[in-house]
Amino acid sequence: MQESTPQEDAPAEAIIVTTLDHRVVAWNPAAERLYVIPASEAVGKLIDELLTVDGLPWTRHESQRELMRRGTWQGTLRHATPAGTESTLSWSLSRVQLPDAAAEIIIAVAVSLETRVQAERMLHASERKTRSILRAAPIGIGMVVNRVLKEVNEGLCRMTGYSSDELLGNNARMLYPSAEDYEYVGREKYRQIAERGTGTVESRWRKKSGEIIDVLLSSTPLDPANLADGVTFTALDITERLRSLAELRESEAKFRSIIESSPLGMHQYVLEQDGRLVFEGANPSADRILGVDNSEFIGRTIEEAFPPLANTEVPERYRAVASGSGLWSTSQVNYRDGRIAGAYEVYAFQTSGLAGGLAHDFNNLLTGIIGNADLALMDLEPASPLVSLLNEVVKAARSAATLTQQLLAFSRQQMTEPRVVDLNDLVANLNNMLTRLIGEDIDLRIAAGKDLLSVKLDPAQFEQVVVNLAVNARDAMPRGGTLVLETENVELSEEYCRSHAGALPGPHVLLAVSDTGMGMGQEVLGHLFEPFFTTKPKGKGTGLGLATIYGTVKQAGGTIEVYSELGKGSTFKIYLPSIAEQAAKWSPERKSPDLPLGHEIVLLVEDEDTVRDLAKRVLCRLGYTVLCARNGAEALELAERHADRIDLLLTDVVMPGMSGRELASRLSLAHPETKVLYASGYTENIIVHHGVIDEGVCFIGKPYSTGGLARKVREVLDATAQAGPLWN
Repeated sequence: MQESTPQEDAPAEAIIVTTLDHRVVAWNPAAERLYVIPASEAVGKLIDELLTVDGLPWTRHESQRELMRRGTWQGTLRHATPAGTESTLSWSLSRVQLPDAAAEIIIAVAVSLETRVQAERMLHASERKTRSILRAAPIGIGMVVNRVLKEVNEGLCRMTGYSSDELLGNNARMLYPSAEDYEYVGREKYRQIAERGTGTVESRWRKKSGEIIDVLLSSTPLDPANLADGVTFTALDITERLRSLAELRESEAKFRSIIESSPLGMHQYVLEQDGRLVFEGANPSADRILGVDNSEFIGRTIEEAFPPLANTEVPERYRAVASGSGLWSTSQVNYRDGRIAGAYEVYAFQTSGLAGGLAHDFNNLLTGIIGNADLALMDLEPASPLVSLLNEVVKAARSAATLTQQLLAFSRQQMTEPRVVDLNDLVANLNNMLTRLIGEDIDLRIAAGKDLLSVKLDPAQFEQVVVNLAVNARDAMPRGGTLVLETENVELSEEYCRSHAGALPGPHVLLAVSDTGMGMGQEVLGHLFEPFFTTKPKGKGTGLGLATIYGTVKQAGGTIEVYSELGKGSTFKIYLPSIAEQAAKWSPERKSPDLPLGHEIVLLVEDEDTVRDLAKRVLCRLGYTVLCARNGAEALELAERHADRIDLLLTDVVMPGMSGRELASRLSLAHPETKVLYASGYTENIIVHHGVIDEGVCFIGKPYSTGGLARKVREVLDATAQAGPLWN
């Protein structure tokens, strides 16, 4: 099956220019099509020789008398040509004085009424299609003007249990269980809108049945210059999500209690991005059984922490288990007094992987939501009232994607695009944003270190780290204060590293974020980086912010320390290993609004129907010829029947029956010219560690937008060779 997009139509307006004595001097292509007269025949002739108007010669029609009297004329005319064609056109005539000349000309611009009607029909069809998307969207969408509900979709009705007739025209207060909830949302929403143009608030709604649900509300003003004009909003039911988070946190606490009190010795390791297996901690029984204080080994690799194990099978066995290869046990390993001895039974098993699996399924859903909304936006006029509603859909979906990324960041499975950067550049680029974000009552100071060494990290992720720390500092200074961002070169000594878990000696770059806020006590500091731990009231935070920061810093090979006392503020110190390579000047990328087009042949293989249909529509719209398959076997059959070249294989990584890697390998035998772009809802770290694809291949993560897909496909096709990482 092959599809492609048609060429754009030429301009529809016929433009004819004549002298005052009605001799044609210009006749554009649209006029050629309307009157079936080429410009070469029309130019130089009198207009009366070419067409009649309402049965009269052009020069004798009343429109010409009005034009000569007033200088302009507009109206609808019926035309006939010598070739026998007839058409009804909307005309606009103007007399124009040529600059620096005494001569005048007549410019006539005509639009076919049939063309206009057809365009209006297409616009109405597009609006109907978009409204159907909005009605069927799985999230609530609406519009509030002067506190009154003016628009609601079916998703909002399903969420609340009310019909559209029961909601429309009523005060939005009806959805809230208390006046306090309603007023809080209003205050917080408009505070955020004033700061950054949009507002996102967690609150509670009361359904028609009386049940209370938790909702995530995202609002955008209809007119940023006048907030009283109202807002469009999306509402996402997060009741189950918050309940699951609470249950997970309770389960984690119980699990920690069991671990701490267990008579079995237990060690915990984390597999880092670079393949190192790093010791994270041990319970008291492990210290007792092995006769050592395991805390001094935290942050070191298994070989560094326990040198006698370096030349055994244990490290590689542990790495295999950590990457998802089941369970391993042995009765030959015990570490005591610097040597291997004893006959204790050791079991190794993986306790993570849930986040990656959830991310895969969730990101597939988000790809469909974001992509289809993007396509609908491309069909709409910018002034359409549906544009703001669709933008809210995209915004809500991206918020959900952000939550997924936070979970992956804590488990150190998020996708990264590391670069060699100067932290001074990164902080400087955030100056204006942070100033707006923290407000006028907080003094922002930046102390940039001189001759700063380079570090290698994902700059976009570390921008988010700085922003999150700044927001936390702002919340800790409700009456104002000072926020200081400081960078400098530091040397971590052996002595320091022995007393700071996870730190490694050598040259580092310090990024310190300090505030003069209320500070934290030891009880809070002891749980600060735990997932779902928060001191904020319900609805003000998920407890994933600092856990995300911790994961991002650790994934970059760094460490983070916190110094705080009640009433004396807080300082977060991030130590990042420096590198000798010189950093290039870095600033956030500004992507072009125009999507790159193409003409090549793409073999699209995706087992999720929603994602496959979306990718196909996007690629066809961009001009590519698309061959679609649901799995590897179907793709190979399709490629065998296809006689021409296949320029690109866009395939999901994990599919039933045949993986994307196997498909690419088998396809290359018959089509060696084909480049490969892998896509997955899993992260790159997971699929590389599982050996599904090799590190450094071309990869795009889900959820992707239409623009992200368009740019990545063009980037891979234009690359001379598939070498080096090309992440989305």
